[in-house]
Amino acid sequence: MNFDKIISFLTYNYFAQKFLSITFVFYFRENIWKLKNFFLKNRFKLNFSKKNLKGWSLVFLTTTLDKKILGNILSYKKKFKKTKYEIIVICDYSKIKILNKNKIKIVNLNSSNFTLGFKRNLGISKCKYRNIFMTLDYTIPIKIDLQNLNKEIEIYDLICPRLLTTDKKRYLDWMYIDLPSVGKSFASYNLKNSSYMYFHGTTYIFKKNFICKKLFSDFLDNKEGEDVSWSFRIRKKCLAKSSSNIILRVKRKAKDNPVLTNIFFKENNKKMKYI
Repeated sequence: MNFDKIISFLTYNYFAQKFLSITFVFYFRENIWKLKNFFLKNRFKLNFSKKNLKGWSLVFLTTTLDKKILGNILSYKKKFKKTKYEIIVICDYSKIKILNKNKIKIVNLNSSNFTLGFKRNLGISKCKYRNIFMTLDYTIPIKIDLQNLNKEIEIYDLICPRLLTTDKKRYLDWMYIDLPSVGKSFASYNLKNSSYMYFHGTTYIFKKNFICKKLFSDFLDNKEGEDVSWSFRIRKKCLAKSSSNIILRVKRKAKDNPVLTNIFFKENNKKMKYI
């Protein structure tokens, strides 16, 4: 077994995960990342909007905002035209010099030295509506049934959309990360128990009242488990569901994703048929 396979085994196998957890390997790794980012990453005090109006705040996270990314963002406008909404774009850099109008606000940090966790919290701090939709820059809407989505968000704290790749495969939407005897795998869309869930960071829908009390870590970045750490903190303290009322296209191919092509992930998904 080569080094890459060993790392994959430790990442996807339930018993390997439990061993690393009880030996505090995950704990020390996360805190080393946090300590590093505490000293090396930028941040500033966030002032959270106290407004909690009826409607939707759409938050988009990107590195460099350009015309292509802007096209992805604007594809959501017609889906929310029947409700009050705002669009908030958090970017490291922007090649777009207009748009702080027409319900679109660009927050250009002019730096790539902020963690993804901080940028998520920054976006949340700017929201004035009670429902928040947050996504990375490579999604576009296929279906958004806003009438029924509004009903769901009245009941649930967190909703995860269904995600499809450009080659029409299931993306990382509604997932287990440490399901006993299995590990990391897809979960059934009908699952209501989120005790073993991992809420992947591509897209979230949450109540503002909920997320403002359960913020992301300012000190964890992309590829440092900022979404994993958050999932572990909130998954037993929230009402969450997967919704067929919102389906998004992820501008990625399944064959190019290291999780979807991982042999251990595939084996775990096969096990689910027998549980």
